Formats: sequence, structure tokens, C-alpha cells
Amino acid sequence: MELLERNIEFFKAVTKLTAKQRSAIFKQLTKEQIHIIAEMAVNVLGGTIELGDKDKYRLGRYKSVIRKLSRRGVTSKFREAVIRTNPTAVSLLIEIVLEGLKNE
Repeated sequence: MELLERNIEFFKAVTKLTAKQRSAIFKQLTKEQIHIIAEMAVNVLGGTIELGDKDKYRLGRYKSVIRKLSRRGVTSKFREAVIRTNPTAVSLLIEIVLEGLKNE
């Protein structure tokens, strides 16, 4: 949670960017930010973050991306590649997680 708190402004800003801007930002991610995004995916899959039916439906098309991000034993370079190739999915994941944290 501490890592997310340190980077919360970055993640809030990412959800408000255009697709082109997100792609550019995701090319400059730090290892810490990659780790936070992977942790978000783990928490969504594990049920730590409560999702409504609408959120589950919205994330449903990106389930393979979320599963790849949450895999154990993969390198941060692999996760970075997944994030770069799927900026829309990652942005949606971030948006839904931030909404879930705000509601808690």
C-alpha cells in the first residue's frame, strides 16, 4: 500500500490521458510502478479488491492481460512488455482499482 501511496498522483493522471499519451508514459515506467501494476492485477484476480458486475464486464475482455501481469516468477521486463502492448487494458485496470480503493 505504501508504494501505491507514493505513486498515487501518477496513477490518477494516467487514467485521464489520451491513448497516445498513455503509450508514451508506459514506455517510461519505473520498476516500482511496474510492480504496483502487477500487484493491482493480483489483487483484482484474488478478490482483494471488490468488483461490481459492471467492472467485471469491462475487465473481461482483458482477462488474459491481467493474468499475464499477475503471474508469479516472470520478470519485470516481461510485465513491461505486456503493459506497453496493452495500454488500454492497463489504464482500465488502474482506473477500476483506484475507484475500488476510494470506495473502501
